[in-house]
Amino acid sequence: MAALLQGGRAAASNCVGLPYGLRRWRVAPQVQLAMVSAGPALSRLPPLVVGSFLEAGLVLAVTGMTIAPVLVLSSVLTTAAVERAALTQAFTRLNSASAAESAGAAAMSGRAVDAYGAHGGFAIAAAAAVAMAVRPRSGRARCGPAASASGLAPRPPKG
Repeated sequence: MAALLQGGRAAASNCVGLPYGLRRWRVAPQVQLAMVSAGPALSRLPPLVVGSFLEAGLVLAVTGMTIAPVLVLSSVLTTAAVERAALTQAFTRLNSASAAESAGAAAMSGRAVDAYGAHGGFAIAAAAAVAMAVRPRSGRARCGPAASASGLAPRPPKG
């Protein structure tokens, strides 16, 4: 059954990814990332009380619909914030950080499941999703000439 649920989540991500990537957005990427990140945060709450296979499938589909936009927006923001000469290194760090965060989340969720059952694992996932939704709006400064040209970086001091 888990394979069917994960397959549905992946299919939802694929179905949303292409139209999302083709659309011209008027909203700033940082705002989009915060909005898209709210999806997993909200969809992590129902699994705490979900009672059927169909309900679990719907929750995972909603979560899946946010995966492709988050990946696209991460790339857009990285491209805007990093000098062209360092872009490959920036994407390598982005992917490494993503893998490390996934591993850390899996370890924390595993311990929570061992200690508190399935609801403990979902609670960890909900907390991580909320942190992900809040993070893009935390006001972290952007740097590099691409960020300056796009208005993402603070102006250098005069003098």
